[in-house]
Amino acid sequence: MRKFEFIIIFLLLLGFLWGQSADIDMILQKAKNGDAESQYDLAMCYQYGDGLPQDLKEAARWFLLSAEQGYGNAQIFIATLYALGEGVEQDDAQALGWYRLAADQGYHLAQHAVGQYYDHGIGVVQDKAEAARWYLLAALTGDQEARYDIGMFYYQGIGVPQDKEEAYFWWYLYDFYKSEDDDPHEDNLAAVAAELSAGQRGKSVARAEAWLDENGW
Repeated sequence: MRKFEFIIIFLLLLGFLWGQSADIDMILQKAKNGDAESQYDLAMCYQYGDGLPQDLKEAARWFLLSAEQGYGNAQIFIATLYALGEGVEQDDAQALGWYRLAADQGYHLAQHAVGQYYDHGIGVVQDKAEAARWYLLAALTGDQEARYDIGMFYYQGIGVPQDKEEAYFWWYLYDFYKSEDDDPHEDNLAAVAAELSAGQRGKSVARAEAWLDENGW
C-alpha cells in the first residue's frame, strides 16, 4: 500500500541523515533539561540502538517530548511512528496531525505526507484538491516525489484543472533530479511530450530551466 511505502521511506531517510557522535551522557543530560534537539538525538539513539539498547517505546516518548516543543524532525518521526504503530498505538489521526505541524514549518517531507493522507483518505475525508495543494507546496519546497505526484495530478486533471504543459514542467524537473534511489516511475515525460506540440514543450522546458537557474538546484 502506498501509505506504508512513503512512511517507511521517511524512517530510512531520517535515519540515514542522522549521525550522532556526541557523548550519550551529555545528550541524556541535555534532553532531561528540556533541550528539544537533544531529546530528538536521544530518541534516535533508542530508535536505532546507537549507544543505548534499542527501545522503541522509549524512543517514541523522547520523540514526542521533542515534537511538543516544535522540533520539526521529531514531529515527522513521531508522525511516522503513529502511522506505523511502532512504539506507540497506531493512530492515523495523530500521524496526520504531527505531519501537518511539521508541514506548516516548511518541511517538504511532511508536506508530501499530508498530501498523501488527503490523496488516499487516510485518517481524513479524501480530498483530491487538498492533496494537490499539498503536493504542489511540497514540490515547490523541493520534494522529489511531490514533483512526480503533482505532475500526475495535472496530467490527469485530478484535484486541479487538466494541464499537460504543467505536467510536463513538473516531470521535467523530476527527471532532472532523478537518481537511482528514486521510485522507478514510468517515463511519463516522454509520454506527455508526445501529446504536446514542439512549441508547448519548448515553453515548458524554458520555464523549467528558468526555475533551475533561479533556485540554484
